[in-house]
Amino acid sequence: MYTDTNRAKAIHAESKRLEQFLMALSPEDWQRPSRCEQWLVADVVAHLIEDQHAERLARGLRGDLTPAGFVPSATLDPDELREQVTQHPILLRRQLGDTLLSAFGAENERVDHILARLKPNDWETLCYHPRRPERLRDIIDVRLLELAMHGWDIRASFDSRVSLFGDSLPCLLRMLPRAVRRVFRPDANRTRPSRYRLQIVEPVTARIDILLGADGAFAEVASHAKADVILHCEATTAMLVIFGRLPFAQATMDGRVRVEGEPELATAFGRHFQGR
Repeated sequence: MYTDTNRAKAIHAESKRLEQFLMALSPEDWQRPSRCEQWLVADVVAHLIEDQHAERLARGLRGDLTPAGFVPSATLDPDELREQVTQHPILLRRQLGDTLLSAFGAENERVDHILARLKPNDWETLCYHPRRPERLRDIIDVRLLELAMHGWDIRASFDSRVSLFGDSLPCLLRMLPRAVRRVFRPDANRTRPSRYRLQIVEPVTARIDILLGADGAFAEVASHAKADVILHCEATTAMLVIFGRLPFAQATMDGRVRVEGEPELATAFGRHFQGR
């Protein structure tokens, strides 16, 4: 079972691993393009600071859902929000300069400090999110997702063979339905709904169905319904594909995803990705 205690431990471990990796980088390494499109390694770190998750948690615990420096929830359209997410870290990276790593460490320490003092009911507290207020528990999952995936974006720019860390995978699995809704957008050309089953193994196991139709897509725990296509893969591969880091076609070509079912629908699965 993935508990709030697991969340607190995983987010601490993920942040410390990334801090240690960053400490070993040269000034030139910080300017290397990351695996996250449009961002240098330094920009990715700035993004992890700029999100201000600690500030969101602290203000939420005081009953404040409109943190200073943020626009009110649900006032930006998705494209405008996406543009802000891309550009703001670049500006922050320039502002912070040589203090970028210390600022990242301070943000992580503040999150740890808040989590260490939470009471059980505090995890249900609503906190600010750009789209709509979310529970503190969900904000922590967002933070852990960001650390795990963006940590991979940084490490993979130095070594393409790196994997995701096992203690973060339960969180990524929990967040997978949100990613599915984003990467498969509505398309009236999908005249017949299709059911794709992710059969995930190593180091965690899960069976998740992705239902793809004209209105978009959603994910659910696999049912007894017959799947049109079954995709067998390890947990890291599944997460890298769904979160937009590994093209589906490349994953199948490399043998990292084994496909069972209708070949045409399997090919269509990769074609329908429309961004993350």
